[in-house]
Amino acid sequence: MTTDLLKPYRLNNSIELQNRVMMAPLTRCMSDDNLVPTKAMVDYYARRADAGLIISEATIIRPDAQGYPNTPGLFTSEQIQGWKKVTDAVHEKGGKMFAQLWHVGRVAHPYFFDGGDVLAPSAIGVEGSVPRMRELTYQTPKAATIDEIKQLVADYAKAAENALEAGFDGVEIHGANGYLIDQFLHYAANTREDEYGQTPENMSRFALDVVDAVISTVGADKTALR
Repeated sequence: MTTDLLKPYRLNNSIELQNRVMMAPLTRCMSDDNLVPTKAMVDYYARRADAGLIISEATIIRPDAQGYPNTPGLFTSEQIQGWKKVTDAVHEKGGKMFAQLWHVGRVAHPYFFDGGDVLAPSAIGVEGSVPRMRELTYQTPKAATIDEIKQLVADYAKAAENALEAGFDGVEIHGANGYLIDQFLHYAANTREDEYGQTPENMSRFALDVVDAVISTVGADKTALR
C-alpha cells in the first residue's frame, strides 16, 4: 500500500501527479499588506512540494472577499506575480499546485476593503469578531442583487484565469466551511425568494453557476470544488 501511495498518479487526462499524497489548504496569513505572496510563502510551499498535489491556502477573488488579515489575493498583477514565484518553486521539485478560490461572504469586514457593503445571500449576520483582530466585530451583510451575483460568478472565473497565469495547475473553488458559496446552501443564511433561494435546486444555483463559469474559463480538468 505504501508503494502505491508513492507511485505516480494520473489525476485526469491532462494532469499527472508524482504521487498520491495531497496537501490540504491551510490559511497562514503570511501575505504582505497588499495581499501579495511573500518570500516566506515561497519557502513554505517549496518545502512541501514533494507532495503530489498542493491545494493553496484560501485565496480571495476580489477585495470585498477578505475576512482575515494578510490572506493572499488573485486579483492584481502584483499578486499574480507573487504567486508565480510560489508555483515556480513547487514545479522545480516536481509538484503540482491548485489555487483555492475564496470569498468569505458575510464574514468579510469593510476594514479590509476601505468600507462598502458586505455581500451575502441574505441580510443575516453572525455574531463574533474577526480572528486575530478581535476589535472588528461582524456586520449585518447586504443581500446581493441578481446583478451582484452575476458579477461574483464572473469574478470567480477571472480569478481562475489569473491562477493559470500565475502558474497554478488548476483551481479548487472553496464551497464549504460557512463562506459565501456555502452560505447560499443553508436556510440559516439564505432566505431569498428568487431563483437563488427557497428550494435545494435554487439554493445550489450559485455554486453551480460558479463551477460552470470556471470550467468554461480554464477547463474541467483544471476545476475542482470543495
